[in-house]
Amino acid sequence: MAIIGRELCLLGLRAAVATQGLHLDPSILGKWKATVQFAALALVMIRPDVMVGGAFLDQWLLALAALVTVWSGVDYFVRFSSALRIQT
Repeated sequence: MAIIGRELCLLGLRAAVATQGLHLDPSILGKWKATVQFAALALVMIRPDVMVGGAFLDQWLLALAALVTVWSGVDYFVRFSSALRIQT
């Protein structure tokens, strides 16, 4: 839910930023998010029989992907919060 929610929120943020003639460039956190998500999805498809702390390795990586996703989303909203303010 966090991963999909972040993507939908960023679509709205991109639209708000575009109305001001600006461009929302990818951040380093956004690139890390994509990398961790791709690695997690690869492990989900492979599903190695590796348990760490009572959970499979792919489950841990999915949890990390969710954390990096939320962190990246918050970073975008902090950096571009001015695009969400009402202009008078």
